[in-house]
Amino acid sequence: MRNLQPLPRRGPGRPPKPSLTVVTSGVPGRALDVFTEAPQSARERLLAATHELLVERVRGPVSLAEISARAGVNTALVKYYFGNKDGLLAALNAHLRGVFRDDIERIDRSDRTPSDKLRIYIDHMVRMFARYPYLAYVLHQEHHDEEITRFVGEWLRPALSWYTRLLAEGRKRGEFRDVDPRFLMFSLVGACEFLFVVPSWAEVAFGKPTLDEAAVDGFVKHTTEMILRGIAAAPARTRRTRR
Repeated sequence: MRNLQPLPRRGPGRPPKPSLTVVTSGVPGRALDVFTEAPQSARERLLAATHELLVERVRGPVSLAEISARAGVNTALVKYYFGNKDGLLAALNAHLRGVFRDDIERIDRSDRTPSDKLRIYIDHMVRMFARYPYLAYVLHQEHHDEEITRFVGEWLRPALSWYTRLLAEGRKRGEFRDVDPRFLMFSLVGACEFLFVVPSWAEVAFGKPTLDEAAVDGFVKHTTEMILRGIAAAPARTRRTRR
């Protein structure tokens, strides 16, 4: 599945022009700048419009009328492709899962050490929240009581399984101490979510509601050092022999 790209602005009656947008990735074996064409089908345009508006509003309400207007299509097409707004958000959720899953698989296939894999993963996680600051909003919107099992199966269980395997490998190689994978997962996700989905706090702390590239890079470095140093195995102590 392609990365969602900003919709090209166009005048009345003019077809959208294909455009190229840079997508940043910190995953090795993959070009840092991935170019993808702008969405062309009505379904893709609706998803891209939803993405744009949610990025602008983060937690603010977004109506189907606004989404359709941004996409340049009739509101009836939402029902045709997705059923309703919940279906549209569910499709966006599926897209985000695909982005997350693909990068995790690339990390797993690499022959790097557990510490390097976690370093790359943290970079990916931070930038994913920066690119999709509405991630938690979409998950919570779809997360009703009757959908708990599906929610856990699609997001938490695969992620927790990956953390568990990575930490076990790191302990075996003497890189990590014994760490509860659940606490590590919530520590990292919580740090990312709070920074990027609460713009009022970011505005007070950084002087602007949206972090620029330098601030994101700084947060990646800070979070990586904090996590890796926090879970690193204790160095072997040299015992002094008594004379």
